[in-house]
Amino acid sequence: MIDKNVLEKVNAYIDEHKDDIIADLMDVASIRSVTDATSDVKPFGQECIDVLEHMLKKGADAGFETHNYENYIGTITLNVDAEKDLGSWAHLDVVPEGELSEWMADPYKPYIKDGYIFGRGVSDNKSGVIGTFWIQRCFKDLQLPLNHNIKLFCGTNEEKGMADVEYYVANYPCPQFSLVPDAGFPGACGEFGRLQFDLVADKALSSDFVDIFAGSVFNAIPNKATAILAKDTSIDLSALPEDFTVTNTDNGIEIVAPGVASHAAFPEGGVNAIYKLTKALAACKGIKAEDKDILDFLTGVNTDSYGTYLGFAMTDEISGQTVSSGTVLRNNNGYVKLTNDCRYCVTEDGEFIIKSIKDNCKKLELDEPILYIEPGRSLVCSSGVSLYKIGSTKTIPNVRKYVAVDGGMADNPRPSMYQAKYEAQIANAKDSEKFEKVTIAGKFCESGDILIKDIELNQPATDDILCIYDTGAYCY
Repeated sequence: MIDKNVLEKVNAYIDEHKDDIIADLMDVASIRSVTDATSDVKPFGQECIDVLEHMLKKGADAGFETHNYENYIGTITLNVDAEKDLGSWAHLDVVPEGELSEWMADPYKPYIKDGYIFGRGVSDNKSGVIGTFWIQRCFKDLQLPLNHNIKLFCGTNEEKGMADVEYYVANYPCPQFSLVPDAGFPGACGEFGRLQFDLVADKALSSDFVDIFAGSVFNAIPNKATAILAKDTSIDLSALPEDFTVTNTDNGIEIVAPGVASHAAFPEGGVNAIYKLTKALAACKGIKAEDKDILDFLTGVNTDSYGTYLGFAMTDEISGQTVSSGTVLRNNNGYVKLTNDCRYCVTEDGEFIIKSIKDNCKKLELDEPILYIEPGRSLVCSSGVSLYKIGSTKTIPNVRKYVAVDGGMADNPRPSMYQAKYEAQIANAKDSEKFEKVTIAGKFCESGDILIKDIELNQPATDDILCIYDTGAYCY
C-alpha cells in the first residue's frame, strides 16, 4: 500500500531538484567513456576510469559510501545499517559515436531542445546511473525508512561484453535482489532470445579487393562501410551512388558508403552501410563472378533486419518481431566475415535459426557458411551440470537443514542475483531412498549465498557429490 503523504513528498522533492538532476546527467554525459580493452590502461581504458571516478566523487560529495572495485565497477551506497542490500545495476560506458562529422552537434556537449536532452549516453545508460543516484538522495534527504541498503553499481563495460559484471560477481558478494534501470518504463519482464553468429565465406575475394570492413560493435547498425580496391582494378566505379566517397590512397582506391547508425535491437530507424556498400559494388561492371557471389550474399543478409533472407523471419504475440542484422564486417586474408546480432522471439530457439541458415544456403545454391555461435542460454543451458562436494550439514530445529558445498555464488551468481531456480540430486549411489527437504548453501560466508532453497534430496551427507542441472550458461 502506497502512503499518499510519502508519495507527495517524493514528487515534490523531484520537482524541486529537477534542474539539479538534469545538470548531473548532462555533466556525466559530457565525459566520453567508450570501452577500450586494447588500451594500456586497464581494464577498459582511461576514459572509463575518468567517468567512474567522476561519478564516485558525486556520491562521496553527497554523503554516500563509495568504492572502486579495481576500475571494473564502482558502487555508491545508501547505508542504513540493514542486513541486506537492494542493488541497482547501471553502466557509464557508451557505444562508440562513429564519425563526429556526421553528428548535428558534438555528442559530448549535451544540450536541451524541445524538452529533450541530446547527447551520447543520456539515455543508454547514464540516465540509469543518475536516476538511481537521485533516488538514493531522495530517500536520504527525506529520511524515508528503508529495510535495505540501496547500492548503485556503476559498470564500465556493458556495451562490449559485460566483463565488468563478470569480474565483480566472481570476486565480490552480490545483493539479494537487484534492478537494472536499462529498459523502457515501467520495466521489462522478459528478454528476446539472443544469438550472435559469424557468417564466414569459404572462398576468398579476388585480388581486386585489398580490404573491406565496417562496424565496431556487434549491437549497432554501422553508419559507415569501407572497401579498398587495388589500384589496377578493372571494376568500373562510375555508377556508384552520389553519396559515396571515392578516394585514391597509398593503399588503393578507398570507397566509403554512408549509413545511419541505430541500435541493433531497434533497427528500423537505421540504414545499414554494409548493405549499401555490398549492393553497389555487386552492381558495378567488371566485378568478378566470385566476388559478386560473396557480395550478393552479404547484400541479401542485410536486405532487411528480420532474417528474411536466411529464412528465420518470425513473430509471436508474446515478444513481437525477430530482428537480425549483419553489423560488423571484416576481411581476414581475403575471407570475409560478417558478424550478426539476432534477437529472436521467445517462442523460437537458436537451433531453429541455425537450421534455417543452412537450409536457405542450400536453396540459394551457396556453399554452407561457417557458423560461429556465441552459445546463448537457450542453447547451452541444459548441456552442462555442476558437481559439488558436500562439506557439512547443519540442522536448525523447526526451521530448515542447511547443506554446505564447495562452491557457491562465485561460480553461479544467478540464484543470489535474481532468484534463479535449479534442480539437483545426489550423484553418488545410495543404499536406500530417504528424502528430506534441505537448503543448499555456498562457501562464501554471505547471507545471499544460497544455490537452492528447500529441495528434496536423498540423505545428503559429508563427501557426497551434489549434481545441479542446467548450468551450462553463466556458470563457467
